[in-house]
Amino acid sequence: MKSLQVSAVDRGLLTSLVQSATFAPSLLNTQPWKFRISEKESLITVLPDPDRRLDWLDPDKRYLFISLGCAVENLIIAADHAGFQSSVQYRHYPDEKLTTASVQIKTGTGKQPVQKPPVQNNAAQNQTFQTQPAQNQPVQNQPVQNQPVQNHAAQNPTSDLYDFIPLRRTNRKMYNKKPVPSEIIDRLNSIGKEPGQNITIYSGTTRASEIGRLVMKADFMLLGSHEQKIETLKWTRFNRKEEEKHGDGISYRNTGGMNVPKWIGRSWMYLFNNGDSEARHDAKKLKSSSALVLFLSEQDNETSWFQTGRVLQRFLLHATAEGLQHAYINSPCEVRQVREELKRYLHLSTYRPQILLRIGYAKEAAPSVRRPVQDVIVT
Repeated sequence: MKSLQVSAVDRGLLTSLVQSATFAPSLLNTQPWKFRISEKESLITVLPDPDRRLDWLDPDKRYLFISLGCAVENLIIAADHAGFQSSVQYRHYPDEKLTTASVQIKTGTGKQPVQKPPVQNNAAQNQTFQTQPAQNQPVQNQPVQNQPVQNHAAQNPTSDLYDFIPLRRTNRKMYNKKPVPSEIIDRLNSIGKEPGQNITIYSGTTRASEIGRLVMKADFMLLGSHEQKIETLKWTRFNRKEEEKHGDGISYRNTGGMNVPKWIGRSWMYLFNNGDSEARHDAKKLKSSSALVLFLSEQDNETSWFQTGRVLQRFLLHATAEGLQHAYINSPCEVRQVREELKRYLHLSTYRPQILLRIGYAKEAAPSVRRPVQDVIVT
């Protein structure tokens, strides 16, 4: 078939790209994003949703912008899979105290139609979606030409990762302690090696044990407060009815809890969820895991957090492709005192800890719900 030049990107395709973006992870599954589509300019702007910000758990908005970065990476991978080039520009608006990411979808050429649409992992909506080429023209996979600002040269994502966007799930279960083969560790270790960003994987070392100790210390300091409980309860769904009603939040299915009335779940969680119990639970989870992964950045600002999110999402998709499960164990990055202690212990003179993951092998987790794509698109 003759290669065809795609000269425009219609709204249907742009909406499909947004839907891929919404499969990104976020703290407590708040889904703190909005997307503005400009069909004329073939532009998608990713913005924070202030109504979904976590004031107590995320006071500096670090996790919010890391989540937005994850969404940006999904969007670019989906565009690449559909045969389009793209570039990213971050813009800061001091008067509005707002930073956004604008993804320009550029023209591409195509020979083959998209063959494998991802399966929607939305229990509340039970739908599927497919990335369609503009005007039903066939496309082929094209390498993404990223042009982010501030000399940030991200690695080009591969369209192979597109298939794993709906399969990536945060798995809060116990893992089986099975070691990750060294060749997989080597492949994963190379993902975040780019200007201003880095990752380090700790497996079976005294450093992993010391990081675990700092997790316990941060849990005692951070968890169990009234403010933490109230904010967490706001985003916890204790039964299927609540899950379907909101389309967001941490589901009982993801935590291994039972499908119970809301008042029972809230009462139990408020009475028994404290720093001591969380520390003991995290200790067991750490012992069951194969390795810890620390995400680092040189800067501590919104643009850098966007970029950390992109590296994080790329790592998570590669890990999913390798058959690995993951979960966040971020308390050492959340408590300022412990974060500085972690930085000193690991001799991170120019880097700042941003995200701490545990990875390993386990049975797959249930999918998290997502809101309908129409609910996240603004004019």
